[in-house]
Amino acid sequence: MIGIRANHLEISGRIGLPEKADYELKEQSVVLVKIDKSVVFQGSSLIEAGHIMIQNNGTIETKPGFNLTSTIKNTCNTDHK
Repeated sequence: MIGIRANHLEISGRIGLPEKADYELKEQSVVLVKIDKSVVFQGSSLIEAGHIMIQNNGTIETKPGFNLTSTIKNTCNTDHK
């Protein structure tokens, strides 16, 4: 589980388990992001986990190239590596 809490946040980079982690472990992983004012996801940002929750009481800004990936196999997510 990865949890982030802040007033203002700017993310550029990868949030998730290592790419070589077991796929079943990735399906069970959790990323929680709670922001009180504003968050910016830069174009180089990637959030990858089984369960992802983003809660914000202000603005969420995403730049072109931002990627949010669920690792749980379901009917809405059929493109798996």
